[in-house]
Formats: sequence, structure tokens, C-alpha cells
Amino acid sequence: EVSNDFAESVVEAYDSSGVGGSLKYNHGDNAWRFTTNNDNERMRITSTGLVGIGTTSPETNLHVQGVGDGMVRITSADGSSAFLDLGDASDKDGGRIQYNTDSSLRFSTASSERLRIDSSGNVLIPTNNSLKIGASQDLEIFHSPPSTNLIRANNGDNIRIRCGGDNMISINDSGSVSLSYAGGTKLSTEDYGVKIHDAILEIADTTCLIDLMETGATNGNHRIRNGSGNFLIQNITDDKATTRDQLHIDGGTGVVSLYHNGNKKFETLSGG
Repeated sequence: EVSNDFAESVVEAYDSSGVGGSLKYNHGDNAWRFTTNNDNERMRITSTGLVGIGTTSPETNLHVQGVGDGMVRITSADGSSAFLDLGDASDKDGGRIQYNTDSSLRFSTASSERLRIDSSGNVLIPTNNSLKIGASQDLEIFHSPPSTNLIRANNGDNIRIRCGGDNMISINDSGSVSLSYAGGTKLSTEDYGVKIHDAILEIADTTCLIDLMETGATNGNHRIRNGSGNFLIQNITDDKATTRDQLHIDGGTGVVSLYHNGNKKFETLSGG
């Protein structure tokens, strides 16, 4: 049945039981309506070309609304990929989401892949791309051969690796490194070397050995050590084979001894 001068022009299709659908053109709002199952509207094309599925008031070019959860499905043949292309008139596939044959999900911009989620759930960023986090890109994870920049924080040109809130490793733009614990700096690198802040240096090793030597020195090596329960401060040869001068504190008796060129020069006794 087709009507001409009424509110709607209608094409109807029904079976003998009266169940059917129709195609209607409404002359009031100039919209096409598609109905099924006893004239229930399923899709509408408005006068401006907006398409609505499950809605009579589409707000975009294609508007899909479910009765419960809404879903759009793109399915390819076995062994083929499924694509959703996003772009403009001059670059129709500049943005792309692709479900590939290897069960990976790939994301592209400017017609180049930028991010991939493989079938195991690993998130992969191709070479020379970076992951930037924060409105000001405060954290950037960057990969480029030879992998000189792996994690970069741009806030104040510092790199910070934080654990537990106040425990942190920080590297500033001058190259200084600091270690913090419970909010306080415990160790930092300075122009002259390493500085320990309000802390005890503990060496958890059986030798308990610290070697000290001035930069460029050819002799006069110094050593602090704990040997067999005894505390020693030593001045040793370059090859560390011979002890020249030494302060020795016996861990059992508490006796203090001073040596010069291997010879004992001073010793404390029980009587003085």
C-alpha cells in the first residue's frame, strides 16, 4: 500500500497471520522509518541524514542504542582482519583500529601503527614511539635504539622512581643521583663524590672493606676494614700487597695499636 497526499507514504509487508513490517516516509519530519514485528520501529533516517538504530532521535551520523548494553560488531572471514577506519575526506584511513589475524589489536594514527596489544595481553609500542602520561607529559616512557632513554620524567627535568610514597631514587638534569627513605635524603652524588646524609653506612659483606683513594693518585691508598672482628684503618701500597701504616683496634681486648712501615709504634695496655 502506497499513499501520496497523507501524513506518511507507506510500504507494508505482512503474512497471513498479520505479522509484518513496513517502510514509512513521514512528510511531517521528512524522515524514513523502518519497522519489523508488528510495526515496531527499528531504524530511522532523519531529514539531515542521521541514522539511528534503536533510537528515534539519532544525534550523530550513526547512532546505535541498545535496550540494555549497546554493541556494534565487525566480523571478518576466518584468516582475515577486521578494521575500523577513522579519518577525513583527504585521509580516510588516517586513524585505524585493526583486529589482526594473529589475534592482536593494533592502533594507528597518521596511517602508522602506534600501539599494539598482542594475543597474550602484552602492550607493545613500536620503535621511536613513546608513551606519555599526564596533561603536561610529566612521565614519558620512550624507546629508540640504542635505548638511551627508557623512562623520562619531564617535571623539573628530574627522573624519579618512587616506591612506598617517600622512598625514591631521583636523578636531576645535572646528573646528580639521590636516594631517599621515609622522605629524607640518605645518599646523594656531589661534585666531590658521594655524600651520606644522617645515616649509617653498613656494608653487608664478609670482607667489610672500604678502599679510599684520591682521583689521579698513584700512591697513598687508604683502606677501612673489619678483619676477624678487628677494626683497621690502613695506608697501603698501590698494589694493595703491603700495609705501610695502620691503626688497629682489637675486637676482643679493645687494645689500640699504631704501626708505621709495618712496625708497631704504639699500643694501649691494661695499665695505660
